[in-house]
Amino acid sequence: MQEHDSNLDRLKAALNSPYPGQIILFLGAGFSAAVASTTIPDGKGLAEAFNSGLKTTGLPLQVAAYEYLQKFKADAYTELLRSLYHVSEPIPPAVSLSSHPWLRIYTTNYDNIVEVSGAIPTTKVASTYKTAVSLALQASVIHINGFIDHIQPNAAPDLFKLKFDDYDRPLDDNLLYVLQRDLDIAKYVIFCGYSLYDLDVRRALAAANKDRLSVFFITSADPAPQDISIFEKYGLTVPIGALQFADLVAATPAPDARLTDAIFTSINFEEHVLPPSQTNVLSNEQVLRIYTLGGIDPGHFSANETQPKVVLEREAVSAALMALDGSERLLVIHSDIGNGKSAAVRHLIQQLSIRKYRCFLYAGGAKPDPGELQFFSRLGARACLFFDSDLISPSTALDYADRLPQAKIIYALRSVHLELRKRGGWDKLRLFVTLNLNILSPSERQQIDTIFSTYGLWGKPDTRGKTRDRVLTASNTDLRSILLTLFQTEQIKQSIASGVAEIVATKDEVRNTFILILILSYFGLRPAIPIIQRIAGMGVLEHFLRIVEQDSDISEHLQYKDGEFRFYSPIYAEFVMKSIVRDDDKREVMLLIHRRMENFELGVVRSLRTSLVRFGEINQLFADGPHRAARILSYYEAVSRLKSMSKDFLFWLQFAIACNVFDRFDLADQYFATAYDLAEQGKHDPFQIDNHYAKFLLKSRSKRADSYSDFFWAFDEAHRLSLNQFRTRDEARFPLEVFDDYGEYLESVGRKLDDDERRSIAGSLTSLREELQTRDLSSLPKGLKLSAIRSVERGLTIVSPP
Repeated sequence: MQEHDSNLDRLKAALNSPYPGQIILFLGAGFSAAVASTTIPDGKGLAEAFNSGLKTTGLPLQVAAYEYLQKFKADAYTELLRSLYHVSEPIPPAVSLSSHPWLRIYTTNYDNIVEVSGAIPTTKVASTYKTAVSLALQASVIHINGFIDHIQPNAAPDLFKLKFDDYDRPLDDNLLYVLQRDLDIAKYVIFCGYSLYDLDVRRALAAANKDRLSVFFITSADPAPQDISIFEKYGLTVPIGALQFADLVAATPAPDARLTDAIFTSINFEEHVLPPSQTNVLSNEQVLRIYTLGGIDPGHFSANETQPKVVLEREAVSAALMALDGSERLLVIHSDIGNGKSAAVRHLIQQLSIRKYRCFLYAGGAKPDPGELQFFSRLGARACLFFDSDLISPSTALDYADRLPQAKIIYALRSVHLELRKRGGWDKLRLFVTLNLNILSPSERQQIDTIFSTYGLWGKPDTRGKTRDRVLTASNTDLRSILLTLFQTEQIKQSIASGVAEIVATKDEVRNTFILILILSYFGLRPAIPIIQRIAGMGVLEHFLRIVEQDSDISEHLQYKDGEFRFYSPIYAEFVMKSIVRDDDKREVMLLIHRRMENFELGVVRSLRTSLVRFGEINQLFADGPHRAARILSYYEAVSRLKSMSKDFLFWLQFAIACNVFDRFDLADQYFATAYDLAEQGKHDPFQIDNHYAKFLLKSRSKRADSYSDFFWAFDEAHRLSLNQFRTRDEARFPLEVFDDYGEYLESVGRKLDDDERRSIAGSLTSLREELQTRDLSSLPKGLKLSAIRSVERGLTIVSPP
């Protein structure tokens, strides 16, 4: 009895989760028999119905079904089943249970009790064989053994699993894929009136390796011992019966967002068809909007006599086309935020479409869809699959690359994510041609000059001269810095202010929803209705939608289409976040996202949470001013209280980086130590910590020379860590950045070193200079290598004997 009470308490806790879409519900014959005992026959009753028609007695169900089909043929067979299992009115005990926001309901029952009782549309129901993954993933209910309402006159009788030979066939691959994926996603699994004799389901449950405490079996008050022995292998038995379980669900408070589908469960590709060439001449104002608010159309890349070139055409696109037209089929395009990654992808789609390739943009999901794989296989080398999102797992693109050996795979992401993913086991990246968009070439700088001059985008004379000269002469000019100057013009400031000032000033929940969409857009996530529902709540979302629909100023800046919000330009989202949204408001929303996503372990959620603490991105969102450092560090303090972050070595690394940037060296030292300790506990490679710890050692001793005495040790340790990475890893940018600090460090502390220490450092620098000069670093911007060499030589002049 004590165990029963404990299991029941665990079940109640699972049902009372504040988040919807976390539980899979499996329903078996015991459920229907309990809630509709007078109308729906159980297995014994169905066998009696077949025997009665056959005028026989005692034939087992599967034999009787086979004999009935042979004697009366398909129409009579399916009509008998329909007469027994179709209900027209809701079954009261099933109403609340059918309407609960499960991740999905699976059932071996043929009847439509769940659908009728929950008013679930037929588009949300999938059943048995030959069901496309895209349909199954959108379904609220999946009938494993067949569904009575899918049976039409003259339908094939094998749409039901009933006869002996029906059970010889395994579960359809599409449904099995969705089942396995759901079991991986779900936090809890509940079986009600379900025997678990189905081999496919049992195998899928075993493969999912769920914690026993997260799996529940609702049984009668006196379950059979043989059933208990099976159930206890996988989870907890709760002998309360289906009716009491339905009452328990009915008494469960509704979650704060009413969802019937799981978050991030869509899986499909959107085909991009080449649009007509741009025929309308764009005004100067329209071109300005393209470069600030975004919204580049493939037609914008077409220039003619009446419309001079509008959009910068990147040399990397030409390089990509040459590679893809040749023997290459795997391509990575990367840039920092605002440096033209998405525009380059759209231009590449346009050019490939002209070449008669079929271009598809990935919309989400974890594993290749068998139906899609077959379709793309038929297209062969004409299929081009684009993966353009920072939150798409690299393993997804690689999975398609492995399974489609002819298709072209183009993976586009921000540089900061690429740098992390190039390690982490993604060794196959070496097979990809990698194109970097971060630095404008001389010809690209000239293009920008021509476009901006043609459409009057350089701004006021004083700004124009300064910006234009820098663009045309600097070797490290990027597109982002140019675009940010456009937001400083009064015209753009006023346009943005008029569009968002009202909503930023409105009541908390609506303002926070707007900020939430800004944040998701900035971090590269498509702000679709399910995720906004989950974070903001359904009522708030509905109110926000009405405001967007009614306010033309807002709708000019915030696009809403097909269930998704979007800002075309992440630079725009960044500018509004930094310049208009108050720091306290954005901090509140970022913490809300953390809290609402705390219990989700989906890869895309983990990526979002990681982005929300990565200092390089967070640092761009807070306003400049005397309180900036305190506000950012306060944000990290709050996040550190979250269970998911308190044991995450990458979080403490980011916290340490922030402290180092803001000269809180005491805290930085402490948090670097925490990051190292957690990385060791989790057996993680600490290379990311090494990179930043080396810079911390040099900076802290340089800026706080009076507080330290270990100047030689600090240099020696920083050099050891950085030189190890320089020699053992392909990516040399981070070690080069540390080497670039050597000259300044030794100028600051050189007089505090004794002769032996200076000689030792001189030897290290001499050896390093030789390695730098001889190593091929052509994949990196030339300035990095040259600057590092100059810094080393500068240090040598300080520590070398006179």
